[in-house]
Amino acid sequence: MPNPLSRQPHFKLLAWDDLVIWAGSKVATRGRGYQREGQVKDLAETAGGGLIAPVDGSERYLVQIRMDGEGRLESHCICPYTFDCKHGVVAVLEYLVQVAKDSAIPEADPQDPRLTWTSGDENDGADEDRDPDEAYGMALPPDVLAQVDALLVAKTKVELIDLIHGFMEKYPKVASELQDTIQLRSGDNRFLVDV
Repeated sequence: MPNPLSRQPHFKLLAWDDLVIWAGSKVATRGRGYQREGQVKDLAETAGGGLIAPVDGSERYLVQIRMDGEGRLESHCICPYTFDCKHGVVAVLEYLVQVAKDSAIPEADPQDPRLTWTSGDENDGADEDRDPDEAYGMALPPDVLAQVDALLVAKTKVELIDLIHGFMEKYPKVASELQDTIQLRSGDNRFLVDV
């Protein structure tokens, strides 16, 4: 039976920007790729309104996602990253796709063994997809980030737009990410589903 909490506006209110802020652009983009490849299996809601799902990657990883009382996302996974990884992102994206399709999200049985694991139970520390930059979502040290911020603040709006257009031409993923952000801000999650 579907969880009545699935009708509450919790995960449903999330937009692409929220996932990028939570997990970082690189992690969120990888999660989106996994969702599009159909890597989420047996997505379910927990009695507390969270999500749980096995996600196929280099191995099958189990991830649990919840939202705290202030609306902040938290995920725990058996992958080497343990917290707020691409497997959490892909499960949230799959949830949004299912909601957009008006599909019922099943509730995990309270006796479901997936609910009794603790992060790291199956973590052997090996993940060939591991990227050191992914752990924090930002590869720049704080002093360099401050210099970048100063550079951007000094630019006019037109100069910033030109800079972004240049990045879009050089890095197609930037254009794709901006397009996804526009679509998700419009409330249209259907583009996440490959038809």
